[in-house]
Amino acid sequence: MFSGFSRFGRVLLGLLALALSLGSRPEVRAVWAPIGPWGCYGMESLAQAPVDPDVLFAGAVGLFKSTDGGASWQRQEVCPGARKSVACVAVAGAGQGLVAAISGRDVFVSMDGGRLWQQVTDDVFADNRVHWLSFTSHTADGGSLVACTSEGLFASEDGFSHWRQVGEGIPTTTTIAFFTCTAPGQARYYFACGKDHGVYRSEQLESGWELLDIPQPELRIYRVAVQWGNRM
Repeated sequence: MFSGFSRFGRVLLGLLALALSLGSRPEVRAVWAPIGPWGCYGMESLAQAPVDPDVLFAGAVGLFKSTDGGASWQRQEVCPGARKSVACVAVAGAGQGLVAAISGRDVFVSMDGGRLWQQVTDDVFADNRVHWLSFTSHTADGGSLVACTSEGLFASEDGFSHWRQVGEGIPTTTTIAFFTCTAPGQARYYFACGKDHGVYRSEQLESGWELLDIPQPELRIYRVAVQWGNRM
């Protein structure tokens, strides 16, 4: 399986594994400094606008937005009147238009950079937990919105009023923990992490998904980072 990587580019898989012990990790020398958001609890997710790196969204008990690289933050009311945890944020374009978030079992979408929100959860998610959201395009329209759930991958392209199951080749019983795709201008590949089931790859959302031959297959893989050539 890995022979394909040399043909299309180098893929770096960042493995977050429970089996790794602190003693086996190299010493970290980077200097980290807190940038907020202050007064929030239970930080769960962080997303950066793909077109404007100064635009950040932080999911915690509530959702926070920064337009100056984290120097200041403003709370976004995803669920007015209720402070629910936001487990994941997905951002399209420059972060001033399309934004999606997970709160509880519900999926919310904003069309104006986080000021107004609408719930777009379909009946398909009634008993199906959503673990991650991702757009398939860095453009302002976001392409398709992909939801990683406890019963596989689902996608919506029609204003988020309907969802369809995609990912033929991934067992429907697989809990998908993460989804990403290659950068614009590069050969199109999609990657999905199947919790306890490894990493899958495909050239299209609907079908053609294959399980990659990853060393140490017993590890639980929760995230994938993709790099093509020298471009992130």
